[in-house]
Amino acid sequence: MEIIFDQIFNNPIIGIALVNHDGGMIKVNSAFSDLLGYTNDEVTGLNFLKITHPEDVASDWEHFEKLKNGEINQYRLDKRYITKNGKEIWAELSVFMGEEVEGQETVIFFVKDISEAKQLQDELKEHQTKFQGIFDNTFQFIGLMKTDGTLLEVNKAITRFCGKTKEEIVGKKL
Repeated sequence: MEIIFDQIFNNPIIGIALVNHDGGMIKVNSAFSDLLGYTNDEVTGLNFLKITHPEDVASDWEHFEKLKNGEINQYRLDKRYITKNGKEIWAELSVFMGEEVEGQETVIFFVKDISEAKQLQDELKEHQTKFQGIFDNTFQFIGLMKTDGTLLEVNKAITRFCGKTKEEIVGKKL
């Protein structure tokens, strides 16, 4: 069984940290330390809150406390870490209670870098906002319609012309 644990723990795809009840990291794999720009030795012993973005500390600690107190069995959240060089990264954190290691109860963290996905989401939101602004504020009639003639979306020019609200028009057939 220890061989299987070692294979999982030393997997370079996902960061793993064994954390004590105070939040101190007992053991981390290289994927975890590499993600944060530290060596394994530098991260070992650090409290996870020291590398958590200040705006995420309260939520992260609240979930951690609920897990330790048995109120929840596991949790998952998206959070920000601060790397050794001060860069902010986004990670998906999955956490659950582990077995005792060297006489200490442990909490197991699985950490996956989602920075690129978060950046793409932000860019998509920005593009959607720009598109919606153009769509809503042009003087020309613009609408989206299904092949059967049901209106899916209309702009303000159409609602002003018809003298109806968007809700009164969308979902109706032409």
